[in-house]
Order: sequence, then C-alpha cells, then structure tokens
Amino acid sequence: MSQANFPNITPSITITRDDALNLLLASIAIEELGLGHIINAEAEKIQYAIGTLPGLSVPATLNELLEVNSSVQTTLQGLIKKEMLLQSKLENILAAPSLVGPTGSTGATGPSGGPPGATGATGATGATGSTGVAGATGATGVAGATGATGVSGATGATGVSGATGATGATGPSINSLAGFASFSLNTANGTVTIPPGGGIPFNQNPVPPVGVSHPAGSDTFTITTAGTYLIIYGIHYTVASAAQLPVNTIIFSGGFGRSDTTLKSGTTSSLDAWMTNSSMLPLAAGDTVRIVNDGTNSFNLTAVAGAAAYITFTRVGP
Repeated sequence: MSQANFPNITPSITITRDDALNLLLASIAIEELGLGHIINAEAEKIQYAIGTLPGLSVPATLNELLEVNSSVQTTLQGLIKKEMLLQSKLENILAAPSLVGPTGSTGATGPSGGPPGATGATGATGATGSTGVAGATGATGVAGATGATGVSGATGATGVSGATGATGATGPSINSLAGFASFSLNTANGTVTIPPGGGIPFNQNPVPPVGVSHPAGSDTFTITTAGTYLIIYGIHYTVASAAQLPVNTIIFSGGFGRSDTTLKSGTTSSLDAWMTNSSMLPLAAGDTVRIVNDGTNSFNLTAVAGAAAYITFTRVGP
C-alpha cells in the first residue's frame, strides 16, 4: 500500500514549539473570558427576573422565577464541564517538555590582531543638525486645592418694585362643565359587614353634591346631571382568615339601557387593607351607581382616620 499524501498548503507557516504552546495558552485565556461573559449574562437574567434591574413592568411569578432558575442551572452545568476541559488542556500544556537542546561548549578564542594603529587626527566638527520635532505636551498636573471662600459682600439695596401687570382675562366658569360630589361611611369605631352581592352604604355627605343625589345611609347614587364622570372610591376592609380571600368589589351602573352592567372591578388579597378603584363613565340623568361585594365571601368595613369607605364623583365632560 502506498503512504498517504499530504496536500501542498501555501503559504507555509513556520512556528516554533514555544510559539505553539503560547498560542494554546492564549486560546484558553480567550475561552475563559467568553465563559465569564456568559456567567455575567446569567446573573443579569436573574436580576431582571427578581426586579433589581429596570425594565420589568410586571413582577415575575413564582413559576417564572423557577423557570429562570432552571435555565441558569442548565447553563452553569455546561460551563462547569467546559471549565474541566479547559483545566485538563492547561495542565497538559504546562506539562509539555521543552525541546530546546543543551547549550554547546564555548569555542576557542581566536588569535589577536596586530598592534593598534596610531590615533587619527580629530575630524572637523560637523554642521549642527536641524531642530527635532517638539515632543508631546506633558500631562496637566493635578489641580491645586480650592482657596478659601472670600467674605460675602454687603447686600445691595432693594430695587424699586415694577409696575403691576394687567389683569388676565377671566377664565371660563367651572360650573358650566364640572360638578363634584363626595360621600363617606363612618362606622363609629365599629364594623359594617357586607355580604356577597351587597352594596356599600354611605352615611355622610361632607360636601354638598353637584350632579349626584344620595340619601344618607343608602348604597345607591342617582345621577341628576348627565355627563362624563370620573368615579373614585376606596374601602378599608378586614377578613378573619385567608379562607375569606380574595375580596372583590365592583362598580355597577343601571344605565346605558342595561341593568346592573359591570363597569370596572377591583381585587385584593390582604387580610386588612385599603382597596381603591376608579372608572371614567358616561352617565345619563337618572342612571344609578352602586359599589357592590362581587366576591363569594362577606367582609367587614372598619373605620381608619374617621372613615371606612369613601367615593367621589367628578364631572369632567358633557
């Protein structure tokens, strides 16, 4: 059988054994740098998931955090295997013997030349060379310490007051568009229980209502002036245990040609907390609005700073 023939590869590259070992060590360093970037990326992935990096508008759930943890663990297992290969590669390179042979013996000194000749006459001084290019300007020295602040000068005399400007034009009357009504529930340091499907009664009208009528103690508000209303409400509730959670409330409106139409709801899951909610609604005269327990469990309303619940109506448009 004939021997295998190697192809003619040009241009030919010649490197020494030491050069090859140095290149192998450099490749290990580059691979380690790449692994470092991967580990940093996995760390930033975890930071993003738990919210310590900006950009995550919705907090990650527990299942999402577990998925991120599993992904990072798989990546790190692959990195550990790669590190073991790089360690073996490094140990083999460092253990490679040097092929440089021993230094040969010093050769015999050659015979001396004849006696030194006489020193020649000193030559004429050459012409002065042209001035060299100026060197680069040195770095600026460190700035000296700031001097002490001088004594403040005396305050100047107050100038003459300018003339009063012309009175601006009168703005439009707010009563032509906006209306406001505010109501609250005072439990007199006690509690009010709201059953499933029950409405929240409000027993105080601290601000004379505009556009909304409401008998004190009722859970129903009647719109007297049509318009677009911003409705904001809040309740302070308590429940005995987590079995009564979540607490759900909802805004019902008997308007728009529909009965008890769901407009917007709020949900919370704490045992003792404030729940707030809002909705922008176009309401006609005669429409009714109620805040209702939309959950399957009762909850208690307790007063905090004098009120256990509040609701406001602000007419912001026709």
